[in-house]
Order: sequence, then C-alpha cells, then structure tokens
Amino acid sequence: MSDIISINNLSKSYLVDGNEISVLRGISFGIPAGQFVAIMGPSGSGKSTLLYSLGLLDRPTSGEYFLDSKETSKLDDKQLAKIRNEKIGFIFQSFNLLRRTSVYDNVRVPLVYSKVPEEKHKEMVLNALESVGLDKKLFKKQPSQLSGGEQQRVAIARAVINNPAIILADEPTGNLDSKSGEMVMKVLQDLNKKGHTIILVTHETSTSEYAERIIHLLDGAVDSDKKVSGRRYIGEKEYSK
Repeated sequence: MSDIISINNLSKSYLVDGNEISVLRGISFGIPAGQFVAIMGPSGSGKSTLLYSLGLLDRPTSGEYFLDSKETSKLDDKQLAKIRNEKIGFIFQSFNLLRRTSVYDNVRVPLVYSKVPEEKHKEMVLNALESVGLDKKLFKKQPSQLSGGEQQRVAIARAVINNPAIILADEPTGNLDSKSGEMVMKVLQDLNKKGHTIILVTHETSTSEYAERIIHLLDGAVDSDKKVSGRRYIGEKEYSK
C-alpha cells in the first residue's frame, strides 16, 4: 500500500504584529491510501492548520507535501483548486451548508465546478445522499428544516459526490449529540471501507477510536503516532433521524 499523502519537515508560521508565530514545526509522516487517521492534540497544537495544509487550503511556509506523488508547492492556485475539487472532500464542524439553498443544490455544488454534464447531476446527488443514508425526499428541503445529524450527512454527501480519494473532516461530530455523532462516524467508516482515505481532526477520544491510527500533536509537532488497538466499529443497522 503506497502513501497517498507524504509530508516532510512541514512548517507553518504567521507574522503577527511583527512577530513570527510558529504553528507547525517540522512535521513529517506518510499516510497510505485507504487509511483512517485521527489527528488529536490540545487547543493551539496545530491540528486544524495541519488539516488545511493537507487540504491545500493553506500553503505551508516550508517543507515538502506530496499528494498522490505530486509535489504541491510547485503548483499554482488554479492547479491546487483543480486537485481540491477532484481528489479531496471536506467536512466541517459547522456543516458549511448554504442556508437558503435546497439539499439538492447544496450537494451538487462541487459538480458546478467540474466538467460533469448537468444531465448527470441528479443521479449523482441521489447516489451521494444514498451513500450517507438519506432519501431523495429531502431534495427540496433547506438546511434549517433538517436535524443536525441530517445536515452533517448532507455535508458529507457534498464532500463525496466527486468520489474523492481523500476525505478531510474537521471535528465533524463537534456540534452533534451522541446519537447523531455515531451516525456520522458510521458513514465515515463505511466510506473508509469503500477505499476512501479518511483524515479526521477531533479532540474527543471516543471519536478518535474509530480510526486505525492516531497522530497526536503538541506545540505544532508530532508528539506520538500510534496504531489503534481495539478500534471501535459500528455494527450494521438502519439510520434513524
């Protein structure tokens, strides 16, 4: 199994009031294709900054980042945007859905920026919703008409509609109750079983235990990198609201 992500001595710093603030300090690791990885660490440890760097939403200050064997620092913004849309799906704690837009149009947003013919959009949206346990009867509803768990699953459907190799999730259960959070983790586990590489940022130990590997950050550096023993699995069952 080859590494779909490989970073070497990755660092990120910001200039604040004339002072350089280091957020990431020489991080190196590889992630094989199809692995489910959790990134943990206290507030301010650099978890989200690392995730945004991996998702090509933020450029590192120094170091190497190979995505699917391609060194990303040499790519321009247009090339990075193309890779993001084709290879990476994003899931956020706050869902980031368009509030006054239907479920259908929320899920198909990535298709608008792709070359997929419009006549194929409906079928792809339906397949994406089915993959996260939601029905097409939600097509015309707006996010405000859905539960938190349903909104997050709509967000996941949007993230996977282009069948990205990598799914990045930033605290995806942070705004959910325990039952809805479990449903979201079941969706992520199912996607991982289908071959998607999952990288999850979380501060919750119970959530990280669904992963097969945990990378713990401290002060912007890797403090530990361990395989999970006794990984948690959710048994097959129907989704419920």
